[in-house]
Amino acid sequence: MKKHLHSIILAISILIHLSFSLGAVSNSLFGWHEYRKTQTALTVQYFVKEGVSLDYKTPIVGAPWKVPMEFPTYQAIVYWVHSVFGGNLEAEGRIVSLIFFYLSLFIIYRFLAKLNITSKNNIKLIITGIILSNYYLYWGGVFLIETTALFFSVWYSYILYINTIEKERVKITSWLFLLIIGLIGMLTKVTAFIPIAFTILVAIGLHILSKNSFATTFKKLLIPCITFLICVVMQYWWVTYSDNIKLENPIAKQWASSEIRAWNFGTLQQRLTPAQWTHYFNGLGHYVSALYALVFLIAGYNSFRNKRILGFNIVLLAIFFSGPLLFFNLFKVHTYYSIATNLFFIIFMFFNILELRNTIADKLVAPKLKLAGVTFLILGIFALYSYRIYNTGYKDKYYTSRPENNPYNEFIDYMTKHTDSDAYFVMCGNKLNSNLTYYMDRKSIDATIDYIDNRDIKDMLLKRNGTAHFNGIISFQSDTTLKKSVAELWQVNPQPSYKCRIYDNSGILPDWLCYFK
Repeated sequence: MKKHLHSIILAISILIHLSFSLGAVSNSLFGWHEYRKTQTALTVQYFVKEGVSLDYKTPIVGAPWKVPMEFPTYQAIVYWVHSVFGGNLEAEGRIVSLIFFYLSLFIIYRFLAKLNITSKNNIKLIITGIILSNYYLYWGGVFLIETTALFFSVWYSYILYINTIEKERVKITSWLFLLIIGLIGMLTKVTAFIPIAFTILVAIGLHILSKNSFATTFKKLLIPCITFLICVVMQYWWVTYSDNIKLENPIAKQWASSEIRAWNFGTLQQRLTPAQWTHYFNGLGHYVSALYALVFLIAGYNSFRNKRILGFNIVLLAIFFSGPLLFFNLFKVHTYYSIATNLFFIIFMFFNILELRNTIADKLVAPKLKLAGVTFLILGIFALYSYRIYNTGYKDKYYTSRPENNPYNEFIDYMTKHTDSDAYFVMCGNKLNSNLTYYMDRKSIDATIDYIDNRDIKDMLLKRNGTAHFNGIISFQSDTTLKKSVAELWQVNPQPSYKCRIYDNSGILPDWLCYFK
């Protein structure tokens, strides 16, 4: 029993996480970051209808309905799973995401074991800490590409380590395999791949240089650097390819890389503003200033005692911070972007706490007994803390996404019953709503009021999309906002044909008005 205690703790944590995740499998995609989840699901929905394609449709911008964002690795896998099993698409998407999360943890376990930085029992406790964190209780199995990107990023890094550190002679097939995994990781999500893979590549290079001459280091790193540069070139190709498609559409072009570059990267002032970082940390589910201060003090003590621990801590923190440092707004606004990097900070926390525990235990009279007691105490406190945060924050997101709690059910039912299956709508409001597009299974042109009031955009919408299947306008604004545009341009009833007041956990949303043709 004692021999397998840590394995049992890990197994129990996996069962707890699995029960939470499988309990959410039947949830709708509404809720936290619903727009991003349903946008991902829309791609799979159209893969089912029309097959896998790189210039895939996301029918929210008008004909030809194409606005490729990321390389569709995850979406294609979900489509293939759905083709085989033919079950509920959302459930299959969640399960695929969950599988990639667990596979990522397996690779991380193997990687940490290879590094021999701590005992395997401690690694099991570190993985337990990741699994029991409230952040991954929620985000470990959602309909998003992030866990897929995490898996290929850590797998690439793991193979890179083996090829450069462990093997004296590496077959060309091993380098080709590394390149393939790197290409998939980079194309799937560059904001996940760069922080992990590039940081570890640099760390490996510095490690080799510390033990060898510059010439030897150059020789050992030449092929790894070439594979990484090929990944960068292919990412540039994908951005150019997808941009060219977006630029063909006056609405889709707002997502071209040139249009969103400044917003994606953010400003230097943001990076130097403590309040901005607090906002970012609050989204990670474990931010308590006192806890962070304590962990950094412990890490400082451990690093002072052992230079190898210092290097390990620097790598973990570099991975964690490089994401928001490079793409500040993306990480601050989109909580799920940290799925690939947040776990490295959790590794940092648990590793240093467990290292301190080992140091203290060496000086105790009955070290093994007291060591076990401290271990359970640490895990118990963290589990209770995670559950408290989950119960007060993430739980609301969990239950509001239950199908029966969906505040939009009435609206969706009405629209699907009273409109043609090949219809399209213009949706106007202060935010995009691919969620309705997905659940109504109707094409839409998601446009702000400013777009609708622009004559060029109006002409484009009418000319390109035609009126044969135009069913009307869905407005999330007041009754008077669109009345003139609706009556004069779209030739539909200036009085709303259907009005629905939506309630959710934040209160009453603006009236949803439908102007039918």
